[in-house]
Amino acid sequence: MAVRSIKTTRRLTDTQLVSTQFRYFDPENSIVGLNPGVPDPEARPTIIGYYDETPPGGMKANPEYPFVRCCHCGHRRHWIGRVIHDDRGETYIIGARGCGRDHYGVRYSDAEKAFKQEQERRNALIRWANMLKLVPVYRAELAQLLQSPALAALELKRDEIKRTSPEGFRKLVQIANTAQLMFETRKLRDHEAEQKRQVKFERAMIAYNALPIVERRRRRNDGLKPEADDTPIYKRTLTPLGVLVGGDFLTERGDARKFALELRATLDEIDLLQKAGTDTAATSNLTRLLREMTDRPRSLDEALGDTSFTPVFFQKENLERISRWSTGEARFTYSREGLDLIVQDMSKGQARIKPLESLDLPRLDGLQASRYIDDDFLPMMVDAA
Repeated sequence: MAVRSIKTTRRLTDTQLVSTQFRYFDPENSIVGLNPGVPDPEARPTIIGYYDETPPGGMKANPEYPFVRCCHCGHRRHWIGRVIHDDRGETYIIGARGCGRDHYGVRYSDAEKAFKQEQERRNALIRWANMLKLVPVYRAELAQLLQSPALAALELKRDEIKRTSPEGFRKLVQIANTAQLMFETRKLRDHEAEQKRQVKFERAMIAYNALPIVERRRRRNDGLKPEADDTPIYKRTLTPLGVLVGGDFLTERGDARKFALELRATLDEIDLLQKAGTDTAATSNLTRLLREMTDRPRSLDEALGDTSFTPVFFQKENLERISRWSTGEARFTYSREGLDLIVQDMSKGQARIKPLESLDLPRLDGLQASRYIDDDFLPMMVDAA
């Protein structure tokens, strides 16, 4: 698996970036070598930090609180600004409300963009260092899960149901995905409709016989004479059966192996990137992998939670529900014998599916803890896992 890299002219290595504190306090007195004069507007600025001296409560609570002097306008009318180091080797502080752009023009916009990228990368690197603690935990639990006989048995049972009736499997998956009600469809003889049809015919015959003989002959020749119809009339009734239970293991969201392999691929990519060194990686690649390390463990944990109800699928009440639901199908039917599911498929023939009576999947504490970890809280929550 190739590690994406990016050529960059960053001023700091990743090690330097993580150890750098961008915020300055009391900048006029704490910055060594601060130039109190006006910068050369033709110089190329680099933003190396920021300051925010806003007092608690702001202006309303602190109308006399001293402001910080801006090197551009020379006034003291702001509390928030940037620390600038230019290509002349000088260091200045400048207000953040537009003074920088007014002084340096487009070069300051470029400096702001580069500074924002440094902050984003530093945040990603801090989260990355914490995330690395989870890699061996997840890797060990994935190995345990993927070698689990219970997971293999679950997949064999799903494949067996699919193989014995592909169309029945597809429709069961659709029901499980939508959580829609299942209905029993019954075809009943509609005697009332047949009686109404007969009454209508008899009235038509009375009216026909009352016509002059010439008109009757004309209508008969034109095929307009009333004809009796004794073909059966049927009606369909729908009886709600409730929802399919324990069927998540049939669906893609219940495919624990798929989610496990996706997470393993993320772990492999993290290992390769870490071996090559993060300095070669784009920030976007770091944040993508960090996001995968929150999303993919959670998806796997949810899949395992969904499949834990699989034995309920083979309980008597659910098999009865499936059996009654399938009576409206033309190409397949399901029925129950004890706790066995009997499949009758037009193209596959008859098959018997034994129940999955228990599902002893391994307990994966690290993955279960993933539900409490998200992309923002990863640095704080990782030790709890």
